[in-house]
Amino acid sequence: MDHILNHFESYAALYVLLQSIALWVTQGWWRVLAMVPLVPVLAVVGLVIAASGSGGNVTPILLFFVLPPALIFIVLLLLLYGLLRWRGFAD
Repeated sequence: MDHILNHFESYAALYVLLQSIALWVTQGWWRVLAMVPLVPVLAVVGLVIAASGSGGNVTPILLFFVLPPALIFIVLLLLLYGLLRWRGFAD
């Protein structure tokens, strides 16, 4: 658990990078699937920004719950898309 807490900024940057790549590379239904984790992540980031303006310091913990599944989803989506595209099925 300490590893996750110590490198959370790296995971957040990796998520932003992979999310951008997924939206850039994919097309059709793959792009729609790439947008699935983006919706809750943007909602939580908006909530954190709004709450931090009013002095709330508890809401950033929501990022710890939303970001790991979103990162895993994007990694698996890109791996599956790459594998299927390599095999000629995901055009």
